Amino acid sequence: LTVLVAIALVEGNLSRQVRESLPEEAPSFYFIDIQPDEVAAFDALVEGFPGVTDLQQVPMLRGRIVAVNGVPPSELKIPGDVQWVFRGDRGLTWMRQPRAVDKITAGSWWPPDYSGPPLVSLHDEVGNALGIGPGDKLTINILGRNVEVTIANLRAVDWANLSINFVMIFSPGLLEQAPQTHIATVKVDPANADALEIAVTDRFTNVSSIRVKEALEQVGRLIGQIAIAVRAIAAVALVAGVLVLAGAVEHQ
Repeated sequence: LTVLVAIALVEGNLSRQVRESLPEEAPSFYFIDIQPDEVAAFDALVEGFPGVTDLQQVPMLRGRIVAVNGVPPSELKIPGDVQWVFRGDRGLTWMRQPRAVDKITAGSWWPPDYSGPPLVSLHDEVGNALGIGPGDKLTINILGRNVEVTIANLRAVDWANLSINFVMIFSPGLLEQAPQTHIATVKVDPANADALEIAVTDRFTNVSSIRVKEALEQVGRLIGQIAIAVRAIAAVALVAGVLVLAGAVEHQ
């Protein structure tokens, strides 16, 4: 009974978070694979479209952490909750100034006109888990080249709002000249969502759109299916327990 009640509570909280809380904060669309020479035209189209209330757009490429203070990940004791950061490539971006959502928890941001050796802003959960912070070094493999960067600050990341977030944000300079694409999130009135998607994908045939609402609905359905399966297993265990207890009582 305790297991069944716990499952019901967890499933209910997760479903409510996905179906009620997240959609209020989540963007309507992700647009990916925007080429650098399309950025200005993309921004102009989206910002001038009826019903659009928010546009966020940043450059992005990918890289992999191959060492922390010169030690490869295979030789580190990495806590389970941050091991995902070291599994393959991670999205990277660069910024001159922090955004409103970027809350610095240790160290400081670089000046807007910074042009020195590469610095990085690291997700504070990763830094705290590994016991590293401002002044420590990371080696990042970017496009096949290993680059050593210095951690300038640790930054809190709220993944739940589904806005554009990164484990690592670089200072300007190193990544600016590297081959990259751009990624954007857009909030738009539901009545204009279909028209915006058609307008963007017709104008920029290489750009892909991801409907966040549909993705959240799929996650909600998946959570419900998992909960049903676990409830069924727990119910079988409960019935088996009752039978065992009944048999024990009968023998007494």
